[in-house]
Formats: sequence, structure tokens, C-alpha cells
Amino acid sequence: MFRSPDVIVAVVFLGAVTLAMFLRKRRSISRPFLLTPAERRFYRTLAAAVDASNGGLDILPQVRLAELVEPVPDEPSLRRQRMAAIACKTIDFVVCVRENNEYRPLVCVELNDASHRRHDRIERDVVVHMACVSACLPIAFIDIRHISDRNEVRRHIRQAVDRCVADHGRGYVVRRLPMVAPEIIADARKRNLRVCPFVRQVDAVANPPRPKTNRWYDMARTSVVALCDRHWRVVDVR
Repeated sequence: MFRSPDVIVAVVFLGAVTLAMFLRKRRSISRPFLLTPAERRFYRTLAAAVDASNGGLDILPQVRLAELVEPVPDEPSLRRQRMAAIACKTIDFVVCVRENNEYRPLVCVELNDASHRRHDRIERDVVVHMACVSACLPIAFIDIRHISDRNEVRRHIRQAVDRCVADHGRGYVVRRLPMVAPEIIADARKRNLRVCPFVRQVDAVANPPRPKTNRWYDMARTSVVALCDRHWRVVDVR
């Protein structure tokens, strides 16, 4: 009886359905990593290069660019155009200092891997660079070859700061970033989580929408506070 072809087919079918439902559930609850393995490694190098722990500095990862700079008051059409150019873009790392319950950005740092040689990435880097330079916000592009070289990272940051010349008439100005609510910080400490503010919503949620869809653009223009574990996996979003 148990060797009947119909029974075997039914058992196989039920097993396949159960497995598919299990895998779908696992995908639905999986959380993204905010940083790639290379970025996690570079974060430690950057922290050492700027002496973050002793210097009272914060390093914010994957910050939405539109939180850092904004178009200067100008003709509405130009302002919309400039905002659209930066609305969905992010900066790998932003070194900040805390002042009067705000984060004051000091320098942006981008880790350049092989993908930055693609045409679309080159165009993206040009827009990001021009927006930061226009706002007199230093930005350093670090080649992935120097991912563990704190001295080389420090040298590039110093060069970026030295090259930065105030020019507030070209399109963008720097914004001050509000501190994260104390209750969120307290909750993160209790749970031993990292607080990562100003992250794009699309980068912090499970099963994000397909890139370049309307839903994706809506989530890419929205900033959230991501709470990450020690492996930089997002475990909560505020």
C-alpha cells in the first residue's frame, strides 16, 4: 500500500510544498547586512585612522546623502533638480562630532572597489563628489587596496580636508544632523546593538522591492534608524 505510485507522488508533493513554505518564511524574516564584509573590515581601519574612540568622534555608516547636504535656496526648478540628483544616494561612512545635541559632519569617506570602475558608478561618484565639494564637506575616496592601511587612509582624509575650499554658491550646503532619540540609544545599549541613523529604508528592511521601481524610490528617499548587531546585521528599524 505504501509503495503505491499515487502515495509516493503525494508524499513528494507535500514535502516540496512544506520545503517551499519553510524557505519562503526564512526569506521573509531574514534581515540584511548594512555593511559588506569589505566595509566591515574597512570600518575598523577608519576608526583607527581617525582615532574615533579617543577623539570623541562617531562614524556613521551608509548615510543618505540628502541628510548631509541640501540644495541652497534658489529657483524651485533648480532646487528640485539638485535634490533629485542626491535623493537616493548614500555615503559609505561619515565621520562626525557631536555638538549641541547634533552631529556635525567632518568628512565623508567612500570605499572604492572594482564596481566603481563601471560607467554608472563613475557618474554616481561625480555627482556625490560635486555635491560634497559644493557644500565644503570634505570627501575622501579610498581604494580597496588600502582597506587595512590606516596611515594611507589618514593621508587621504587629510588631503580631502586640505583641498576643501568654501564655495557655498554652487548648489548645496551642509546640514546639521539631529541626535538619535535617547530612548532609542538606551534600548540599543540594553540589547548590545549598534545605532546607525540616517540609513535609507530600502537598505534596512527584509525583502526590499526591486531596484528602480516606484516603491524602491519611495524607500530610498526615506531615512530610518537601523539597529545592528556586532556583525552589522539589521535586527530592528526605528
